[in-house]
Amino acid sequence: MKKILFIVLITLLIFALPSFANTQTEESNVALLKSGTQISVRVPFDESNDIYHLWEYPRTSGNKGLNLVGIYTCSKSVSKETISGTLYKTSGDDVAPLYLNSSYVGGSHGYYDLIRLTVTGHGKAIEDIGSVWLLSEGIKRYIILDIVDSNTLTIFSDFTGDQFLPTYYWSANSGTLTHISGATNTTDIVFTAAVKEQLYPNTNNKSLKIVLDGKEIVNDGLYFGDKLNLIETYNITDIPSIQQFLKDGVGSYAKPNLEDSSIDGWVTVANIFSHGRNGSITIKTAYLFLKETVIQFYGATQSMSIGEKAYVPDVGTVDGKDMSTVVTQGENTLNFLKTTWLNQEKPPYRYHQFNNDLSKGIAIGYNTQFGIAKPNLRKTDAGAGNIHGATKKMYPFVKVSGTASAGDYHEVVAFRVPLRVIDTDATCLYWYWFGDDIYLAFDYHKNINKIIKLPSYMAGMKVEVIDINVNTTVLSEFVSALGIKVQIQNNYGYAVLKLSN
Repeated sequence: MKKILFIVLITLLIFALPSFANTQTEESNVALLKSGTQISVRVPFDESNDIYHLWEYPRTSGNKGLNLVGIYTCSKSVSKETISGTLYKTSGDDVAPLYLNSSYVGGSHGYYDLIRLTVTGHGKAIEDIGSVWLLSEGIKRYIILDIVDSNTLTIFSDFTGDQFLPTYYWSANSGTLTHISGATNTTDIVFTAAVKEQLYPNTNNKSLKIVLDGKEIVNDGLYFGDKLNLIETYNITDIPSIQQFLKDGVGSYAKPNLEDSSIDGWVTVANIFSHGRNGSITIKTAYLFLKETVIQFYGATQSMSIGEKAYVPDVGTVDGKDMSTVVTQGENTLNFLKTTWLNQEKPPYRYHQFNNDLSKGIAIGYNTQFGIAKPNLRKTDAGAGNIHGATKKMYPFVKVSGTASAGDYHEVVAFRVPLRVIDTDATCLYWYWFGDDIYLAFDYHKNINKIIKLPSYMAGMKVEVIDINVNTTVLSEFVSALGIKVQIQNNYGYAVLKLSN
């Protein structure tokens, strides 16, 4: 009897234990707070402050996918059960799309050929959604997509017959659409204004898994752990398939479900956002092309502005500015065309932006050891992205021009690191993780002969030089208890190192 009671007590005790994540302590590297559509990932940033990325899934608008809302800092004393802090950087459009078949698609972007028409008293109803109309006696046909109100319609181009340019170009500000097929209410559509917009959603078959220390988090709550991945997949939907879907359902729509899983995919996008203990995010992305595609360009990361200062190693003078130094961006877009590269065999792959006093910034770019970002592949491209003049947004392209066939598969590893002053001599010093390996970059615009101090968790790791400027010497073969010894001459140097066990 005593033995039976003992077994029962032990069983009750086991079932009374909290879930695995909550058995971790607040000293863990990651604090994950999930609340409805909000996902907060909080990690240590400096001695006094934490930094957290605030995500949402699904987003309530656009493609209704994963969205990075912003980056925030807060005192370590702030409760981890709340989302409260100071905005470090706005990030509402930092999830990267692709530019394919003449439009941005995926991420937070839809195909740019939706037309919003002003039509006073148009007389159309939901049974007309999916019907086809001809623009002003021409060859351009358009499909009614939505009845916004009694004076507003949205339309989308019918298929042109060209997979690579599947929509008709729109330039009219006024005109007439005459009925071709499918409508119940067939009187002409006489419009007096037209505005181009994006087609949303342009994705389907979306999924997101939140994985902490190898276990999936489903329920709301506060969790602690060491390794946090957001694993996202979605299909960018095929434009001709959307057009046919609209026409096939004419007369049956209250509102077309453009996320319908029956709509063919164009490209499958698979992202893994791995959060590092210093606020870094490593982005491991795969693209599976499902249809033949013309690629204008794409990048696996991008960044809204954090300031007016910029620095891009391996780029020379752009718009009169030497990008190998820290420059004030100005009002013109800075295009990193191949003609601006300092070495035609070496595409730029690290991009930096700072606020005016250089006290904070963001570093984004690509790991050159993986996939499509390898220099021998990128060196044939005509450019490597830009920093937009008006918005100061950074667009680092990893692939420029080319085509993809059905079944083609591209991989890329990108990084995003919030910058803080770690070494007062350095222009920037930062690192991110790929698995257990650390990729560390430093840039100095002065002569140094010093030991760079690094966190204790790097001690003992082997040092491998991945990229190094001619003025730079790394004297360390491993990270000692003191750090790594570095020399820089001629007032400029940099290196990218791989640290491994």
